Amino acid sequence: MNFSLVNRQSRSIEKKSFEEAEWQYRSNDMHRVNQYNVFNGGSKQFYTAQSISYKLTSDWLSLTDYTWLRDLIASPEVYMEQGNYFIPVTIGTSNWTEKKRYADKVYNLELDINLGTKEFSQYR
Repeated sequence: MNFSLVNRQSRSIEKKSFEEAEWQYRSNDMHRVNQYNVFNGGSKQFYTAQSISYKLTSDWLSLTDYTWLRDLIASPEVYMEQGNYFIPVTIGTSNWTEKKRYADKVYNLELDINLGTKEFSQYR
């Protein structure tokens, strides 16, 4: 199944930090700046984790495809194919509205998915 209409990526970032002392002992003396003239102290970030999610919009669907996607929403294990790789995802969409061919002529489906992995940076 292709979700080739407008797809949007969003990220939520978790950060952890600590407070460093302004004055530091170096060469038998107290200093506010280090040997590179950078001020000591302040808030230092030591951990950053990014959670990535997507809002996917499908092409126009047949009733058969729409019903099949209902099973995808309820599935406990889902993978997203990206290139030659399969990435574990969780489906954030939890509501399903039944569509009928005689009332709803054409329709598409929007899914919210969250990647099963996080991106880490800023280790100190």
